[in-house]
Amino acid sequence: MPAEQPMPDYETCTAELGEYTVAFESIPEAFPPDIAFKGLPDDACQCPHWGFLFKGRFVAPIHRRPPRSS
Repeated sequence: MPAEQPMPDYETCTAELGEYTVAFESIPEAFPPDIAFKGLPDDACQCPHWGFLFKGRFVAPIHRRPPRSS
């Protein structure tokens, strides 16, 4: 996986695995999630996340939307 650096001190490696995108990320200690997701609906990432945090602490706002009715 080639590494990308979308902002200073933030590094991500992504790959498609079937219908999922897998990402390994290194995020700087002062990473501001409120700025990173600004402009998205509810100013929050819209993707489901499953993962592991190997070192440190990460806090980001989570906005739950009611399920859509068909």
